[in-house]
Amino acid sequence: MKRAVTASGLAIVLLVAATVLAGGGHPNLTGAHSDLIAAQKHMTAAQVANEYKLGGHAAKAKALVDQAEAEMAMALQDADKN
Repeated sequence: MKRAVTASGLAIVLLVAATVLAGGGHPNLTGAHSDLIAAQKHMTAAQVANEYKLGGHAAKAKALVDQAEAEMAMALQDADKN
């Protein structure tokens, strides 16, 4: 389980780095995207600290934030095209 979390964390970091470099001219979008990344990290830390015993609520919330982060990354890509 820890390897999966580490691998997904690395993938997120790489995606963020690419997106931030591409989205330099969009400070509001970039800021919102960074906040979503921070939320993902905090939720993962909360899950680990509570040994994943949060009634599935943190996992559901994290899945929604993951979706929001992906959408924000695509918004940044679209903004760069315009």
